[in-house]
Amino acid sequence: MLMEKGVLILSLGSDLYGRYAFNLAMSIKHTSPGVHITVVHSNNLFRLTSKQLEVFDNMIECPGEYYMEGNKQCYINAKLYLDLLTPYKKTLFIDADMLVSPYKSVESIFKKCDNNQFVMVCRGADSNVSEWVKVDEMLDKFALKKWYDCSSDVMYFEETKVFEKARDIHQLYLNGEFYYKNFAGGVPDEACIVPAMLITTKKPKFVPFKPTYWEGIENKFMKSEQIFNNFELLSIGGNTSSKHVQSIYNLLIKWYSSKTGYAAFSYENKMRIQERKLI
Repeated sequence: MLMEKGVLILSLGSDLYGRYAFNLAMSIKHTSPGVHITVVHSNNLFRLTSKQLEVFDNMIECPGEYYMEGNKQCYINAKLYLDLLTPYKKTLFIDADMLVSPYKSVESIFKKCDNNQFVMVCRGADSNVSEWVKVDEMLDKFALKKWYDCSSDVMYFEETKVFEKARDIHQLYLNGEFYYKNFAGGVPDEACIVPAMLITTKKPKFVPFKPTYWEGIENKFMKSEQIFNNFELLSIGGNTSSKHVQSIYNLLIKWYSSKTGYAAFSYENKMRIQERKLI
């Protein structure tokens, strides 16, 4: 039986994601003590102590078929199976490489998104540019009227057909039916989830919807106070982060560590991970 609601985190591949997942979970537990947290892992939590593992209320080993393509590991594929992995009726998925703002909580995201089948980060409409696909091809192939600049670092969902449709679209890419830019050795998850969302729900629920500060998108310098006041989450997504954002992340994780009593992990560059070098 599904639990009512909770946060879902993926920790797949490198043990670095296990450490980042712990950091995120610790920040959630401090800001929202009652929120249930599930981590989906690939046996890569071995750097965590038994005490650190306590921050997760539930741990699920990810089935290999959710991220294997033949004999190749494509861990990003697991995002297409979140509907099958979640133990919740109402799920908030958050990428592992984030922290909750000390002035905010994930409860505000749950409240905003409640009773919607699917919500994802959205920065705007009518974008003819995508890092991963040819937008004109997507609009024509799926008879879409508009394209939206969306990302999968934060997704809220209840009962939805979005992920099932995303899996179907993923297979079309593998069949060579249209272009995609390789990401981490495979098809970018957003190249599947965004058109699946547009087909299923017609348009994003909220435009814009930006709970996350990611400097690669904001493209402007912001002090920590500005970030914490305006965003629920701080992201260190992408291959690398600026020294400024690294510093904010490290200071924030030390603060959470002092408040919770757990030993935390500092920022590390993802480009040391083999699958990231495939990008």
